[in-house]
Amino acid sequence: LGPKVLHPQFGTITRQTSPPQLRTSNRNRQKTHRLHHLGRSNSSRSSSSSLMITRKSNPSKAALFLAAYLLSFPDHVQAAQYGAAGTGGNYSQVSWQGGNETTTSSPTSWSESTNLFSSRTNAPTKAPTDDNPSTAAPTSTPTSDALILPIIPATLTCPTILTKSTEIDPASTLHYEIVPSNPPGSTNGLLCGRLETKSHDGWVGLALSRNLVMPRSEAIIGIPMDDSVRKYDLSSYDAAGGITVMEEDKQTLRDASIDITEDGTTIMEFAKLLVEDDEIPIMEEGVNIFLYARGGDFLGLHWYRRSYKKDFAEDIFVPVLSCPDVLSMSTVLENMNATLHYAIVPSNPPESRNGVLCGRLEAKHDGYIGIAFSRTTSMLGAEAIIGLPSDDSVLKYNMNDYNDGDVVPMREDRQTLRDTSFDMNEDGMTIMEFTKLLVEDWQIPILEEGENIFLYAAGGYELGAHSAHLSFTKDFAEDIHVPSVEEEGGELELLAKDCTKELCDLELDSDYLLRYKLNIPEDSSAVECTGCTISMELIYEGEAWISIAFSNDGKMVGSEAVIGTPVDGNVLKYIMESKVMSGVERMPESQQTLMDASIEVTDDGQTIMKFTKLMREPGEIEILTGDDNYFLGAYGIDEVLATHIKRHSVVLNLASGVSEEVATPYKAAWLAHGIMAFLSWGVFVPFAVQASVLRAFLPKGSTWKTAQG
Repeated sequence: LGPKVLHPQFGTITRQTSPPQLRTSNRNRQKTHRLHHLGRSNSSRSSSSSLMITRKSNPSKAALFLAAYLLSFPDHVQAAQYGAAGTGGNYSQVSWQGGNETTTSSPTSWSESTNLFSSRTNAPTKAPTDDNPSTAAPTSTPTSDALILPIIPATLTCPTILTKSTEIDPASTLHYEIVPSNPPGSTNGLLCGRLETKSHDGWVGLALSRNLVMPRSEAIIGIPMDDSVRKYDLSSYDAAGGITVMEEDKQTLRDASIDITEDGTTIMEFAKLLVEDDEIPIMEEGVNIFLYARGGDFLGLHWYRRSYKKDFAEDIFVPVLSCPDVLSMSTVLENMNATLHYAIVPSNPPESRNGVLCGRLEAKHDGYIGIAFSRTTSMLGAEAIIGLPSDDSVLKYNMNDYNDGDVVPMREDRQTLRDTSFDMNEDGMTIMEFTKLLVEDWQIPILEEGENIFLYAAGGYELGAHSAHLSFTKDFAEDIHVPSVEEEGGELELLAKDCTKELCDLELDSDYLLRYKLNIPEDSSAVECTGCTISMELIYEGEAWISIAFSNDGKMVGSEAVIGTPVDGNVLKYIMESKVMSGVERMPESQQTLMDASIEVTDDGQTIMKFTKLMREPGEIEILTGDDNYFLGAYGIDEVLATHIKRHSVVLNLASGVSEEVATPYKAAWLAHGIMAFLSWGVFVPFAVQASVLRAFLPKGSTWKTAQG
C-alpha cells in the first residue's frame, strides 16, 4: 500500500506511524479505526505503524476489506479480533497493542458471532460504558495474540527519466534505473527498464541467467502481437516446451507495456522487483548475467541472441571532460598542406571511457576535409569525421566501400561529436574543429597508449572522390611526430608485427576476432616454408558454432573450412560444395590433420576455437606466406551447425599483416539466398510441423470436396 490511497468502496486508506490513539467520533457518520502493526517480540522493528481506514458507510464492506487485508499476509498475522454489529455504520476496533499500552474498545452491542477470526479470540469480558467507550479496559490484558500485522515496506516507483543505458548491440539498447531497496535489506528494490530494438517488429526478451546459457534462466518477454509482457521460465533450448509462462502469482511486473513506434522500433517497458521468492535475484552490487533475444510475431525460435554482464554498482557519475583552451600538440601531414592540432584528455576516473580527443584540422584547401580512424590503413571499414563546406556540417561517417555512395553518415545516436565547427577563411585555410570520445561502443577506439592509424583526405565542395589523401600513425603516449605512410597507387608500405613470433590480430567484425601465428621450422624459410604451420585462435562474443574457411577467390563454394561446434566439442575440416547445408561435407578421416584443436564456451559467454594447420597439404588449398590469402569467417545462431547468420571475407597477406575486406559478390543473389532461407525455415517448415500435429483434428473422411455439375 502506498502512503495514501482513495479506494472507491472503502474510502481513504492511510498508512501511518504514530502513537496509539483511537478516534470514535460519530461526526458525519465517519468512523476512523487504526490497526497497529508490530513486529514479533524478537523483531528488530520496535516502532509501530498503523493502517487507518476512514469509512462513511456500509460497515460490512469495511469488515470484509480488513479481513481480506489480514488474510493476504497469513504467514505474518498471529491473531486478529474484529467485531461488527448493528447497522448504520456503528462499528469500532476491538483491540490493539502499541508501545507499552494495551487498549480495547468494542461497540455498544457486542456479538460474538461477528468475530472474523474466532479461533484465537481475546474478547473483552466487559464492554466499555457509553460515557467513555475509549477508556474502558478489559478484565484481562490481551496477550501477544492481539492484532499483529507486518510492517509493509513502501511501494517504490520508477523515475520519470531512465538516465542509464547499455547498448546490447547496434540495434538494441536497454535504458534502465536501479531503485535500491528502502529500507536497506528489504526486498522492494526495482529494476526499471525500457528495452528499445530498432528496425524490428517481433517479440523481444531480456532474461536473467546463472551461467550465460538459456536453460534454467528466467525471462521477461514482450509480444507485440498480443500486447503482452510476462515472465517466463526457460527450462531448455526447445522453443515448443522449454519456454513456459510463470504462474499467475509470479506475474509481478509493474508498468509493463510493449509498443511498436512509427519508425519501426519495438519498445518494451517494465518494472521488476530485484528480489523475489524462488527467482534469480538482480544484485544491486555484483555481476548480473543477462541474455537478450528477439524473434518473430509469435514466440518461438529467436532470430538473434546475445549475452552480457552488468554490475550496477559501477553506475557511478562520470563527468563530461572539457578540452583545453590551447591545443599544444600538432602533427604536420606531409605534402598535404595540412596540420592536425590536438590534445588528449585522459579518462577520469580511469577506465570510465570519458576521455576525449580534441582536434583542430587546418588545411590550405577550399573543399571538404576529413580525418578517419582505421584498423589497417585501408579506407574500407574506416570511420571518419568529415567537414563539408556545402552545409558547414561536421559529422561522423562509415566508410563501407571505395565508392562515393558508400561513404554514409553514421546513424543519429552515434553522432556524438562535441564543439564542432567548420570554417573557410580569407587566407584560403579550411579549419575543422571537433571533440570526440576516445572509446565508443561499436566504433574503432582511439588509444591513449599505443599506435593509432589515421587517414586524411580532402576533396571538392560536395562529398565525393578525394583529390588528396594520406595515412599516418600516432602514439599519443609519445607525443612526437611519427613519419607518415603515404598511399601510392593503392599500395601501402606499413611496418607490421612479426607474426612468426607473436599472435597477430585481425578483427573480422565487432564480435569476431581472428588471431594467428606462423610457425616456420628452423631448417626452412618464409619463402620456401617447407613444413610450415599456422596456429589460429578465433574468438566470438557469443555462444555458437564458428568457422574459418580458405578460398581461392573469396567465395564460399569451393572453399575449405575448419568448423567448430561447441555442442559436441568437434573441430573438423569440411569441403564447401554448395551454399546449402547438404553441400557442407566433412573431409575424409585421412584429411583430418588438425593439431591441438579445441573449442569451448567460456563463463563470459565467448566461443573460442583453437587449432594448428599445415599450410601446404596435398589436394587442399594452400595458405601462402608471401602472397594474398582469401579467408572467410562465419558463425551461426547457436551451437549446432546450421545456416550462418553472418559471413565475412577478407584478403590477408601473412608476410605484411595487411588485410582488406572483400566486398560480397552477387549481393542480389545473397539477398535472395537469405530470403529463401527465411521462408523455408521460418515459414514453411513450422507450417508443415503444425499441419502434421493438428491433422488429427480434421474431420474424418475426404477433406477436399470437388464441385460437380
